[in-house]
Amino acid sequence: MTTTYRHIAQMHNNNWLDFFLTAAAEAGTILTRQQGELFLRYMQEMLDWNKTTNITRIIEPQAVAIKHFLDSILIARYIDTASKTIADVGSGAGLPGIPLAILDPASRIVLMESVGKKCAFLKHAVRTLGLSNVEVYNGRAESWPEPGSFDLAVSRAIASLEGCSAVCRPLIKRQGAIVCMKGRLPVDEIAGLQKRKNPGFAIDSHSYSLPEHAGERSLVILRTCFT
Repeated sequence: MTTTYRHIAQMHNNNWLDFFLTAAAEAGTILTRQQGELFLRYMQEMLDWNKTTNITRIIEPQAVAIKHFLDSILIARYIDTASKTIADVGSGAGLPGIPLAILDPASRIVLMESVGKKCAFLKHAVRTLGLSNVEVYNGRAESWPEPGSFDLAVSRAIASLEGCSAVCRPLIKRQGAIVCMKGRLPVDEIAGLQKRKNPGFAIDSHSYSLPEHAGERSLVILRTCFT
């Protein structure tokens, strides 16, 4: 790469960093420049691997910043993720687990992914970013050998609340919680869970819009409760 092209690439990187850090701050999350640089490297690795492995359908850099990274860290606005043990169920490209790990190095994150090629990327990303608080588990969440070991189980890969609660519940501690990341608020699904005689969960939900007209999002938080 010539000096001119390096300079242009650096300008683009700086523009992306400024855009992402500003978007995060406006959404209420202050990131350091060092954290922003980790997100930038993560995006670069994701898009590079995506050329040969199906990692993500979102490939425009600003869209990655908003729809992948900001969407992931916004979880921390609605539930305390600091210093927690977190299972990212059906992690795919490492979302939301890797952004949460960058956000809080004191957390412990396990990325659970059954597809071998995606796990290869996850291991590469964790190693490249130097994330000592992240483990990659190549297998289904149902096969995790230590049930009841997480404060939180988070997923944006499982389509239904019913499915998310069934898969994630064995993973969490007695006073743990499941965080289901959704598009529009699934009102009917929430009502279905609430109609159960003993759902075993206190249900909390939040709706919000991503910046840059990037769409509606919601979180459904299922907190275990015992009578």
